[in-house]
Amino acid sequence: MSNTGARKFCVLTPGRSGSTALMDALQEFSDIALPNKQIDCPDNELVHPRYLSRNLRQYSRIAGCPVSDADQLIETFFRLNSRCRYAGFKSMPYRHRDFANFVNRGDMTFITLVRHDVASAVASLRVAQDRDIWIRAGEAQDHRWTFQREDKSILRTIARLWKELEMLRNVKNAIRLSYEGLCDAERVEVELNGYFGRTIKIREISPPTKGRSYVTNWDEFKEFVDGVWAELAARQQRRRGMAHE
Repeated sequence: MSNTGARKFCVLTPGRSGSTALMDALQEFSDIALPNKQIDCPDNELVHPRYLSRNLRQYSRIAGCPVSDADQLIETFFRLNSRCRYAGFKSMPYRHRDFANFVNRGDMTFITLVRHDVASAVASLRVAQDRDIWIRAGEAQDHRWTFQREDKSILRTIARLWKELEMLRNVKNAIRLSYEGLCDAERVEVELNGYFGRTIKIREISPPTKGRSYVTNWDEFKEFVDGVWAELAARQQRRRGMAHE
């Protein structure tokens, strides 16, 4: 195989948006290098803060030299997989100290994956926070909960998700995917397939789990989330209007 270097990519996503299913689909191909093919790297999140120290140690051992921070870790991963056709990992906007600089590097292709059903995304994030479990294999959500307006963590979750989606919208020339699109058996992801030179499909395609199935007062919760989301959009529009005055 040519040693001209792998085609580098990064899947950028908020939580609970189908990224585990996408990375599992990519992992099936022998010419696509992912961190979990070399080390114990849950969900192929190379620079996840919880596992960063362990990943640094593992790649220091493989590389035979010290790897001391997240930036070095990324470069070491790509260097060690330069003979593969593709090499990439999953990440989230807040994993990077200088996100703008990271997404502007010209040697990588960025694949953004978002979930259009904001209320269900917030509900799922809330469950993940409660249970400290961020990866599911597509099974039905069995953790039922009741929304309470005094729960300030919901506002924080909505605000964080809004910011992350804004950051992803500002990634230039990205391959843009949605969780809903990946779960549509009839949809063809032309850009994704074109980049990898093959059809990429997640296994066991089924519609994303709806928050209605496990939030006991779903209508109240969705009304609240939609209202906060609309207010954030209005604030952004006002700021943009003031900037153009």
